[in-house]
Amino acid sequence: MRSILTLCALASLVPAMTYPPAAHATPVTATSAAPEVLPADYIVGSWQLYRSLFMSAEGRIIDRENGSISHSEGQGYGMLIAVSAGDRQSFDALWDWTERELMVRDDNLAAWKWDPAASPHVTDPNNATDGDILIAWALLRAWKLWGVRDHLREARAIVGDVVALATTDSRYGTVLLPGVQGFTVEDSADGPVVNMSYWVFPAISELGEAMPEFKALNLAASGFALLHAIDARPEKIPSDWTGIGDEVPHPATAFAPTFGYNAVRIPLYIAWQTNTEPQLLESLQRAWGDEGRSGLAVLDVTTGTPIEPMVSPGYDAILDVIACSLGQSNSARRAKAFEPSTYYASTLHILSLMALSERYSECF
Repeated sequence: MRSILTLCALASLVPAMTYPPAAHATPVTATSAAPEVLPADYIVGSWQLYRSLFMSAEGRIIDRENGSISHSEGQGYGMLIAVSAGDRQSFDALWDWTERELMVRDDNLAAWKWDPAASPHVTDPNNATDGDILIAWALLRAWKLWGVRDHLREARAIVGDVVALATTDSRYGTVLLPGVQGFTVEDSADGPVVNMSYWVFPAISELGEAMPEFKALNLAASGFALLHAIDARPEKIPSDWTGIGDEVPHPATAFAPTFGYNAVRIPLYIAWQTNTEPQLLESLQRAWGDEGRSGLAVLDVTTGTPIEPMVSPGYDAILDVIACSLGQSNSARRAKAFEPSTYYASTLHILSLMALSERYSECF
């Protein structure tokens, strides 16, 4: 298998694109020095390896650790990375598969779970709102990059139904429901139940700039208000699933009280969007201990006790994004060394590279 450094070096020799489009190194000539490896090249090289491992020829992102299923989250992530890598052919394949296999509901949202071993393949028609937001974000960026107006129309249709079907009022403002079904006040004694990792802050910002009705919801404000309310509790760290029906947000009673594989995305999305929320990021660093230098872990929110380590370079890459956001480091050493493992960890690794490239390029 080619190393990621080799792939990055090769990527610097061919046309590539990130969003926003990045400048590339001077073309190599017989007398020029070795090409500079730019942030965009890390994304292109990582995507080439990722695509070979996790994307089928038909355009399906495969989550092998969960029975080789596919889901709206994975399709959205794949589409987003493909745009950042300037890979229109892969983007088109991913969107074609998503549109054909997951856009089967009566609205414009995606069914979240697709199982190759089941018939019919869609085994849960409920949506996952973060998957819908990711798909819409990728379509919006694809429209900006390639000028396909249908993608803007498609993104607007998805966002319109997120607004209509997957939001609700709360004491914190309008909040995102994780799905159309199962998370309202009527569904749970401590509802509404939210998942703070579904606030994809950079997506919410970009989609809002293009769609005034989405911006008017002030979802970023409600997300940060909730996170600060959680940070004001003694334990400070958000759980994967949070009940917000009571005066103080708390781990949802129907789920384990853990900061785990959902919530690990929260600091990534915060840092990707802004460097003005140091309090939230520092609380998470302290919870991991030693400013995260010993690596990330699943935490028991009620005690702060580590339950299991998150052992993958993909999770460690998030620590580089946090450190760069806080001004603690100017070197994304862990993030640059892309080592694919599972679908999910590898995805978060490339998302970390994208966040660094778009907001903290000085850390390369």
